[in-house]
Amino acid sequence: YLVNVAVDTWTGLRANANCPANQQAQTFVSIPDPSAIEWLRTPQGQPIALALGLDPANIRPVPAGECSSSTVQPILNITSPFEGQAGLQGVVTIVGTVNASDFARYQIEVAPATNPTAFTIVVPPQTIQQVNAPLGQWNTQPFGSGGFIIRLAAFSNSGGFAYRTVNVTINNPTPTPTPTLTPTPFIPTFEPFTPIPFDTPIPFFGDPTATATIFMGP
Repeated sequence: YLVNVAVDTWTGLRANANCPANQQAQTFVSIPDPSAIEWLRTPQGQPIALALGLDPANIRPVPAGECSSSTVQPILNITSPFEGQAGLQGVVTIVGTVNASDFARYQIEVAPATNPTAFTIVVPPQTIQQVNAPLGQWNTQPFGSGGFIIRLAAFSNSGGFAYRTVNVTINNPTPTPTPTLTPTPFIPTFEPFTPIPFDTPIPFFGDPTATATIFMGP
C-alpha cells in the first residue's frame, strides 16, 4: 500500500526532468479509491491503517499531476559565501536571490558539517524577496570554528518548500583569556603603643615653713 514517489517539493507535483532542482522521495498510499483513504483517516479507520502499516496522520495519495515545461520553479541561490569558502570569521553577510511564485517567506539556517541535519535558524523568517542582495547576517562567534552548512530555506503559501545550501569553513580566532589578577594579601601593621606622659608626682610633707606657737595663758 505504500509507495515512494519523487515529488517537486515546491509545487507538490510528481517530479521529472522539468523540475530537477527540488526533487525529494516521499511516501504515499497507493489506494485508487479516495473515499477509502479518507475513511482510513477517521477514528474508525485508524486501527485498520495501523494494521496495514500506515501512519494515520500521514496518509496521502500519490499526486495526480506532474511537472510540465510550464511549471514555474523558484529561483533560489546563495552567491556569498561561495561553496567551499574557508577562513570566514565574525559576522558573515549572506548574499543571494529569493524569487518565487506563491512565495511566503525565507530563512537562513546553519548546521555543523559533523551533524548535517541539526539546523539552527540564524536569520529569522523574512517576507520580502531579494535579487542578488543581502539575505541576512550570521554571527559565527557563538558557533566556534570548523565546517558548516549554510541553508537557504524558502516556503510557499501552499505548504511547499525548497532548499539551497553551501558548505563553508569558519576559522574564528581563539579568544585570549583575560588575565586573572592575584590579590595581594593584606598584612596589618601594628605601631607600638606609647602612653601619654604625665608629670611625676612630688610627695607632700606639709608646709616646711610652719612654726608651732605655745600658748601659756595670761
